[in-house]
Order: sequence, then structure tokens, then C-alpha cells
Amino acid sequence: MPAAWIAQLAPGGRIVTDLRSEMSSSLAVLDKTGPDTAAGRLLEQPGNFMWLRPDAHTPLLDADRFNFVMDLDSAKVGPLTFDACLLDEPGIRLLLGILEPSLSKPSRSTRNGAEVRWMHAQGGAWVEIADQTLTQGGPRHLWPTAERAVAEWLRLGKPGRGRFGLTISEGVHRHWADEPTNTVFPDTAD
Repeated sequence: MPAAWIAQLAPGGRIVTDLRSEMSSSLAVLDKTGPDTAAGRLLEQPGNFMWLRPDAHTPLLDADRFNFVMDLDSAKVGPLTFDACLLDEPGIRLLLGILEPSLSKPSRSTRNGAEVRWMHAQGGAWVEIADQTLTQGGPRHLWPTAERAVAEWLRLGKPGRGRFGLTISEGVHRHWADEPTNTVFPDTAD
């Protein structure tokens, strides 16, 4: 969220905005609590406001993110470390969006009668899940990020969107669960 939104807001004013990543969308209701600070909760229902776009000629946030190649020759294959259905959980999607904003929602298809899911992120990283097998490639691996999001979701007690909140102070965004002192991903908090 741009710091200018908070600076221009009247004392005690409220911002209702869609916090969005490629993976999830959440409505946030934030109140101005200081000159450069706003804090509040995310609502359980998703947002879906129109993207703030860098290019007026395309409705996509980043049209180039779809330009990637699944190079299977250099891919790493391994076991699936959690049930891929967890990627449908709104709380996990929110956490994934915090960690990897360009990570796409899982796409689904079938191959030889079995469901196949795949995701990709900016820069060409990708992951495919088929028959309980994980295949990932590109310049970095995405599955450790997914594992980290699931671990944090479990640590927090499997929260949905409505249990999360956000405090923005001097341009720093700090996500939390249940109360502002319960920082999300505390090992990386400033």
C-alpha cells in the first residue's frame, strides 16, 4: 500500500482496499492510528478491486509473467511433502502471497486420468504436482516457499483470512494473526 495513502488520510480516517497477490485477494479495513501509521483487519471475503496496472494497454498486472518455459531436462523431481489440496485454503494462499507475490494460483488439468496442478512465478520459476510427485524448475525452487507458508499456517492454528491483520508504519508492512503482537513469519520481521 502506498505510504501516500496514509499520509493523505485524515486523522482517524479509514482505508478499505484490496490487498492482492497473484495467489489471493483480501479486503483490508485499516484505520489511521498515527501520522504515518494505519492498522486493521482483513475481512473473510476476498477483494477483487481492479489491479493498479503499470501498463494501461493490458488488464494484467504483469503480462510478462506468463512467458516461462517448463524445462524438464533441468527439473528437480521429489516427493510431495504435503497434500496439494491445502493450496486451496484461503489462509495459505494469503501467506503464499506475502512470501511470493508473483506466485500464480494453481492451474489444474488432467493427464492420463490424473489431476495435475502447476504454479509459476516471476522470473521463470515453476512447480508441477502430478501423482503425488513434485517437479520444479527454473532459476529458483518454489516448493520451499509453499512448505514455509503451510508450516506458518499450521503454527497459527489454520487461520482463514479474517484472522489476519496488517499494520503499516513508515512504509513498513507487518502482517499479524489475531492480534498485532502475533507477527506472521516472525523470523523475518523487522
